[in-house]
Amino acid sequence: MALKRSSRVAILAVLGCVVPMAAQTKTTIFNFPGGGRGGISVSGLVADKQGNLYGTGWGTNIPPTSSVAFKLSWAGGKWIETVLHVFGTQQGDGTNPYSTLTFDGKGNMFGTTTEGPNGSCSPVCGTVYELSPNGVGGYTETVIYAFPATGGTMPIGGVIIDALGNLYGTTSRGGSVECGWTLEFTGCGSVYKLTPGANGWTFTNLYYFHPTMTRPDGVEPEGTLYEDAQHNLYGTTAYGGSGNGGTVFELTAGKGGGYRDSLLYSFVSPYDVGYQPTSGLIADKQGNLYGTTRSGGSGCNDLCGTVFEMSPTASGWQEQTIYNFQGGSDGFGPQYGNLARDAQGNLYGVTVEGGNGSCTYGCGTVYELSPVVGGGWSEKVLYTFQGGTDGESPYGSVVVDAAGDVFGTTAFGGSQGVGTVFEITP
Repeated sequence: MALKRSSRVAILAVLGCVVPMAAQTKTTIFNFPGGGRGGISVSGLVADKQGNLYGTGWGTNIPPTSSVAFKLSWAGGKWIETVLHVFGTQQGDGTNPYSTLTFDGKGNMFGTTTEGPNGSCSPVCGTVYELSPNGVGGYTETVIYAFPATGGTMPIGGVIIDALGNLYGTTSRGGSVECGWTLEFTGCGSVYKLTPGANGWTFTNLYYFHPTMTRPDGVEPEGTLYEDAQHNLYGTTAYGGSGNGGTVFELTAGKGGGYRDSLLYSFVSPYDVGYQPTSGLIADKQGNLYGTTRSGGSGCNDLCGTVFEMSPTASGWQEQTIYNFQGGSDGFGPQYGNLARDAQGNLYGVTVEGGNGSCTYGCGTVYELSPVVGGGWSEKVLYTFQGGTDGESPYGSVVVDAAGDVFGTTAFGGSQGVGTVFEITP
């Protein structure tokens, strides 16, 4: 799947709600060099307990072109990059990771790639891989599952890990039925499980999505799943559902080991409620779920996107749009990754475009949403990217540390034009 930059010309005429930028300090802590040291990171970041940052990058046309998994560590008064793995260098290895990494309790990391080693669906249609410490300061990469051309294919979201070490994830395409929703797809995607054992990992398909109106459960899940304390799985699909604008779904484990799908909410396209949720979900202590849509909302003629909340009630789940991007200084088009949440309940994320930078459609923003006493949310822009060496087009997840510093990646810009890693300090 090619990464496409938006061309929503209608947004240029919309200046809605100008939001003042807070007093923040932004620092570019790393410029991706491209080639075998990474670039074009759409995954965003995760952090370990020591404050090291981890992510993935697509790679560039500077040889070698392979994707990478990387680590950034603070040493000697600066951030140092370590390339953990260069993809495409071994048989069956994948390329083009959209997702960032997931840790287990032993220092191992897990992630997904969307395509095979030659950037296509041959000989594999994406992988799930493990990065394990090798005892001498490096990591060993192992492909624990390669998706064949049949069944689920092209995992865009990452994996989550449960207390028993099982992995759960989604594929954006493939399945037991022809999707029928668009000629681009064969199959509407799936949810899968990988179980560790003495002889390796066992793959189990948990659910195939169906586009038909008798089962309008969604098309193309692109975000990472969320698991609650009862081991139910929650996620989003970017398309499909009864409103054809994507869905929020729940998979409930049955006594016999199977899973039952429930459609919690169906977004309606192209009306003022958001649609096309490509992010995963996060939860607060009350069990409310939060995510973003890359399109819809009341701004930009239904194109700017939203932040939404799903709340469990006695009569079922209720969706509420807690912020509509307006396409002016506040940005538009949040895509991939998850929101971040701090101890005070504030939410943090990025928009790929918008803001008042020098890019044609804006270079993107970093934003914060804060709950307001008495109800509602207040939005403020923490930083507006200016393009060029400053960076542009932040995708994916951000990391917020205990001091309130926000870390993330841009897919483009920087000293080499292939993206940056940034820190925003209050």
